[in-house]
Amino acid sequence: MKKTGPGAWTKVLSHRDREPMIPASLSKIITSVGLFETYGINEQIPTKLFSDAKPKEGVINGNVYLKGNGDPTLVTERLWLLMNELSLWKVKTIRGNLILDDTVFDQKMMDAGRKKWNQRAYNASITGLPVNWNSVRVRFLDSQSLLAMTDPINPYFDLRVKQNFKKKSAVEIRGYKQKEVLSVFYGKDALDKQKSIYRRVANPRNAFQSQVLNLLRAQNISIKGKIMWAQTPANIFELAKVESPPMSRIVKMMMKHSNNFIADSLVKYTDNKVRGQSGVYESGLNQLMLSLGKAYQFKNPWNFVSASGLSRKNKLSADISAFKKGE
Repeated sequence: MKKTGPGAWTKVLSHRDREPMIPASLSKIITSVGLFETYGINEQIPTKLFSDAKPKEGVINGNVYLKGNGDPTLVTERLWLLMNELSLWKVKTIRGNLILDDTVFDQKMMDAGRKKWNQRAYNASITGLPVNWNSVRVRFLDSQSLLAMTDPINPYFDLRVKQNFKKKSAVEIRGYKQKEVLSVFYGKDALDKQKSIYRRVANPRNAFQSQVLNLLRAQNISIKGKIMWAQTPANIFELAKVESPPMSRIVKMMMKHSNNFIADSLVKYTDNKVRGQSGVYESGLNQLMLSLGKAYQFKNPWNFVSASGLSRKNKLSADISAFKKGE
């Protein structure tokens, strides 16, 4: 392409440019445009704490609710900020239950575009209350003592570290009922320098719950009731909230790292925003494409079923004449 003026381009050379091809991760370009057309650049996604009663003398006489809204950028540091708000209220005891609420999304953790699960972090589960991109980072710290740790530390993960200097380092998920057992193999590539390997979390709810309890223990806050997963009731007291970065930064993170988890999470977030019900992938993708269609008119046939590009059913043409700016 050759630029011939402000906003004007002329085709200089092309090869099979009108033939629909599989765009893979380039699909995120289309997703980005749909997100900006839908939200602009300033949209933020909150994660909130509620309670049945206002704290009094260090005690909450009722349940505490942690309600997720599908923020794909929620990490341990911001989750700590949310738990720290309880300390600012001088809370030391929660008399009731701790209710974790991920009902902002449906409970399907794999969209139709993905053929099968694997242990790679790029295939992380899509949930309404995630932390650390629903993945775990295993750091190989010292080969002499075979020291390896998860970063951040989470008691849910049980690392079984082994020597395997004849091969590359590896991490394998071996079980995930009460704890997630990770077999960690030290390889030659981790003998003289630190190395990190990322894996998707097999049970995101258990990992999130463990991370929250670990943060509460660090604040010396005790829970007398149970830990449960359920929906947050309406019209209760809001204790605190933390917000995601603005949409411009979220999309930047998605594009820089080609982050499938962010792309697919924002699809379900969009459906929840539009319908006010648990976000469904197919419906959210349709909403994004409607916003995109108001700005751009696509003339050539194309198919778009996966915002992240994990599906081989995505088909797009590279021909710039395949679309034009909407009126």
